[in-house]
Amino acid sequence: MTREEKEMYNKGCLSEGPTNDSTKHGKKRMRIRGKYTFRGQEIYSYTFRLLFDIKRCALKSIRQSLNKTGPGPRRHGNTVRKLKHALVFTDVERVVQFICNYAEEFGIPQPAAPRGRDDTAPIYLHSGTTKMNIHKLYKASCQEAGVRFVERISVQSIWSACIPHIKVASHRDDVCATYEKLRKQIWIRYRKRAN
Repeated sequence: MTREEKEMYNKGCLSEGPTNDSTKHGKKRMRIRGKYTFRGQEIYSYTFRLLFDIKRCALKSIRQSLNKTGPGPRRHGNTVRKLKHALVFTDVERVVQFICNYAEEFGIPQPAAPRGRDDTAPIYLHSGTTKMNIHKLYKASCQEAGVRFVERISVQSIWSACIPHIKVASHRDDVCATYEKLRKQIWIRYRKRAN
């Protein structure tokens, strides 16, 4: 049985006690006493917990859920609530579109994917740019267009999740820097041999 099925079965075995609003002494009833049944017989809560392998806190929350929402699956309190700052699909789409357009304009596409991978060929952005600078450009374009923008950390997580093939080149990946370094080494060796 899954956890949800087990909780539903436990809810079915629980039942409420006396339903009147006053106690036998005529005072107002503060809480409803629950009845625990097994095969039609009323049992103690400790025995119920042993039989169904359920802890006291879990049983308490199942009972609260039964009293609050009735017989049905338990749900977290924030399942229906929409947060004010939650990312909407259009926000994510706007970030991805901006980074793709930026990479198309300023990126250096590689001819093929690295060995061992059959996915998209990487696109390297110049090593002088940073993700923070790209975020500043994105923020400025959103403010200019009058739409909501996403903060830097969210942009970075969207970038790594949706478009990981677009990368900012490190100094090791930068072709020009590597070329210059190798050219200097070759020139030094040539000078040594010439002397």
